[in-house]
Amino acid sequence: MFVLLWVLAGVFACAMNPPQPSDSNPTVEIVRPNHVYTATNESLRQVDFRNFQFHIFDKNGASTLSARLRNGKYDSKKSDRKWKMGDGYDWLRLDWVRFAGKNSEFAIVSLSWVTAGGSTSDFGVVQVLTLLESQPVVVQQILFNTRGCGTSADLDTRLLLLTVTGVHGWEHCCPKTLDVIKFRWTGTSLKRESYHSIPVPKTC
Repeated sequence: MFVLLWVLAGVFACAMNPPQPSDSNPTVEIVRPNHVYTATNESLRQVDFRNFQFHIFDKNGASTLSARLRNGKYDSKKSDRKWKMGDGYDWLRLDWVRFAGKNSEFAIVSLSWVTAGGSTSDFGVVQVLTLLESQPVVVQQILFNTRGCGTSADLDTRLLLLTVTGVHGWEHCCPKTLDVIKFRWTGTSLKRESYHSIPVPKTC
């Protein structure tokens, strides 16, 4: 009887306190660069994002890429006249632009970025922009790994809920898990609300 109670107590304790995975944090970088663009606009809705000069920021909030889109895309091999075979390259695409409310002057922008040097890396980039004294400002950036099947960034415009699905880990080979991270709009930025993992789909 004593042994049975001891076993049941152990099972109950495990149920109340399940073991946590050793790596329980999602693979995502969130920075607040507060980068101010020099262009001036009366409204953020007047900005031509398909022909905008975007900056991508590293984990410290410093600009690591400056790329002017042409019709929604940038390719350094075509844009840089000095580019030659053997150089690294960057490719950037505008996926979508949404505004955080009917009259909001906050824009949420989704980009796809491929950068290559010794190897190729694929990233999803979500940026939040607003206006400060008529100048666009990047107030937040979310960067995640898209080197695998099933990755995406989707915004529910009714609930203002962003769902980011990215590869878990920054490794280049053989992803097994996707991080599904939900961000809620707070009025000025995106705040992480929940996170769970799912298997990488077998086919894209």
